Amino acid sequence: MKFSALLFSATLPLFTQCKRTEPVAAAPSPVTNVSSTAFSGFTKQPGKLVVIDFYADWCAPCKELSPMLEKLAAEYPSIVEVGRVDIERAGQLANRLNVRPIPDVRFYRDGKLVDQFIGLISETQLRKKFEVHSRGLTPSSPAPQ
Repeated sequence: MKFSALLFSATLPLFTQCKRTEPVAAAPSPVTNVSSTAFSGFTKQPGKLVVIDFYADWCAPCKELSPMLEKLAAEYPSIVEVGRVDIERAGQLANRLNVRPIPDVRFYRDGKLVDQFIGLISETQLRKKFEVHSRGLTPSSPAPQ
C-alpha cells in the first residue's frame, strides 16, 4: 500500500464524521439605516441622544468607525440611537447639510445639533462624546406588551 493511500484511509473516518452545520443568524445591528425622508423624525427623538454617521461604502475610515459605533450603540441601548446615512443614496440630504468629507458624525438631542466630528477618531474619544452628550438621560422602559 502506498503512503498516500494509507494516509487517505487513516484520515477518512475524520472527514466522514464531520456534520454540516447551518449558518448562525447574525444578531440584529444596533445601528439603523436612515433614509432622507426619515432623517428629520429620527433626529428628533425626545429623551435620547441621536448619533448620525454620514458614510459611504467605499470610504475606508467609515469602515473603521462603523464597528465602534455599533459597539457603543449596543452599550447605550435605551438612551442612544445610532443611525447611518449613506451619502450615495441620500445625496440631496448630504448636500443640504453640507456633508463634505466623510465620515461625518453628528450628535443630536431633541432635534438640535450638539456636536459633530469629521474623520476617524479613537474609540476612547468616541466613548467620551457618547458619555458627555448622553449625560442626564434616563433609560426608557420597554413598551408594555
